[in-house]
Amino acid sequence: MPFIDSTYFTGEINISQAANDTQLALAIPQYETEILIKLLGYELYSLLMDDLVSGEPVSERFIKLVDGDDFTINYNGEEIVSHWDGLRNAGKISFIAYYVYYNYVERSITPFYGTGISMAPQGKDWERVSAVNKLCSVWEKCRALYGGYDQPSAYNYLANSELFPEWRYTPMLQMNPLGI
Repeated sequence: MPFIDSTYFTGEINISQAANDTQLALAIPQYETEILIKLLGYELYSLLMDDLVSGEPVSERFIKLVDGDDFTINYNGEEIVSHWDGLRNAGKISFIAYYVYYNYVERSITPFYGTGISMAPQGKDWERVSAVNKLCSVWEKCRALYGGYDQPSAYNYLANSELFPEWRYTPMLQMNPLGI
């Protein structure tokens, strides 16, 4: 059972009719698993999945990871209290949703047909625009929530917690519209 659902796809990552989109429903668990293994490492991800009972974490450390927790960052000798919103949260802002959105849109732009890859057909009164700027913006927001060093990101929470000794982090690469 995924930590996010179609209700996370609003605002900057709005997907029209997300609740009824079967392709999105299939993409959520696929891409959520992918990004969580990158964030946590396979061992910690497996421990998290094993800890779930009906989609709810049982042990205290995983409850804090999923539902949020306060933590302290030591910055230049000063302790700064911050808050991790969790893998799922009432604000519906999640690096998982941004990652799913990025991959969902990227694969929707160029569907595979029997004759190969092509752009989605253009409507009668539609003008095609590049999705590059939008996708780069979404990717960078995902990176900030996932591993931003100057905010309450997943990285900052995990790096400043003693609850997850199995943690193995894979950084996300930066992206820009020029592909560099």
